[in-house]
Amino acid sequence: MKNIRCSKTEWIAFVFAGIAPAASGQSNLPPSAPTGLTATVASCGHVNLSWNASTDNGGTGLSAYVINRSDNVRTTIGAARTTFSDTMRVKSATAVSYTVTCEGQRRKQFSSEQHCDGLHAHALMCLASGETVVDSAYLEPLGKAMATYGTRTALVYMKYNFYNSTNDTWLAIRDTSSGQIYKFLLHPAPAYYQVETDYVLTSSTELWTLSNSASSVGGNVQLNQYRLNGSPPTSATLLSTKPLGGSISHGASLIRLQSGALMAAWYDDDRFTGAVDLTTGVAFRSPTGNWSLKSPVTIPPPPV
Repeated sequence: MKNIRCSKTEWIAFVFAGIAPAASGQSNLPPSAPTGLTATVASCGHVNLSWNASTDNGGTGLSAYVINRSDNVRTTIGAARTTFSDTMRVKSATAVSYTVTCEGQRRKQFSSEQHCDGLHAHALMCLASGETVVDSAYLEPLGKAMATYGTRTALVYMKYNFYNSTNDTWLAIRDTSSGQIYKFLLHPAPAYYQVETDYVLTSSTELWTLSNSASSVGGNVQLNQYRLNGSPPTSATLLSTKPLGGSISHGASLIRLQSGALMAAWYDDDRFTGAVDLTTGVAFRSPTGNWSLKSPVTIPPPPV
């Protein structure tokens, strides 16, 4: 190892620059990378990590390990440890990955930080009782709640279509009589970014959805009627569409009444009107298929 000799003037220059020269016998090499990272799921929301220690290559000194989780959770622990127990709970059935890097004590004294290469490991959080993984989704499940009718439960969600660069709407049907889950494309993305805000099953083969444009102003509110085809269902056919609201309306809720009638509600986004009152609308569909609409319905703000 070659010694570094500085004159007094050179040493002062190093100090003013915030960079001290390495002492005799030291190097500027970072510690070696940790190896053998493993991630073990101990229980739902609990993962244990372990790895082989890094080695100080001289001069920088090993000071800490940094554990980064894929959902932006970051933890720093002392260099004497080679295990970590992650109990910062995430949603069940969520896949997370971990990266472990190490830091040298002198890292802040160099223009480039002295970081070891990272290790990567993956873990799938276990399922809670009664939970089932249905599919991967671009957005979490849509609507207020899952729709049920008899032995069938419907779940509407959005998937990204890599071929068309669109967000398509999918439907998953779970039948408790068979214990099976069936999923298929409900409809492709239209010319605008559409999102279902609520939906109901009115029979084992009929699904109604309330949707609107997901743009900042809303609009394109519509009530769609689908027939589920096949037993088990493998596709859906659009039977009817009922336009509702205006250019700044958002779908609010869709309710199936005991009589078999439907009620749908929407509201206008007052950010674009400056209105103090809430402007809404209500649509009622009788069991025989007759429609009646009441709009606008103005709701004053509560008294202060």
